[in-house]
Amino acid sequence: IGELKRESVNSDAQSFVFINNKVDIIKTKAFSGHNNMFNFSGNDIGKMESSAISVTFLSIDISRNTFHSPVSGPGSPLLSLGPSPVCVPDQGADDYADSSIEYRIVASPAITFQANYFPQFSLAM
Repeated sequence: IGELKRESVNSDAQSFVFINNKVDIIKTKAFSGHNNMFNFSGNDIGKMESSAISVTFLSIDISRNTFHSPVSGPGSPLLSLGPSPVCVPDQGADDYADSSIEYRIVASPAITFQANYFPQFSLAM
């Protein structure tokens, strides 16, 4: 894949999987949407712009990728990742007329970020 432009991939699916791809450049917000499970693994990425992946998720796996070049432009390519817990109204909470509804988290977000390779890594980035 040459270039993924803004909103090239917009997904509101239960699960989204993008694995074992080679992409020259991923532009700002090329990936967007809301997913329970987002898997971005085993990819070979030439360059990513700031906020290239802008998704909310319950579970995300960014593993075994090669990111060849530092970020193109200011910011981080993974800046716009938004963990989204699953909440339900808490039946055990005090229910007063003047109080707001209290919620209980029933599923906490999970992030896996492992075995990624950055050949041009620099602490100055």
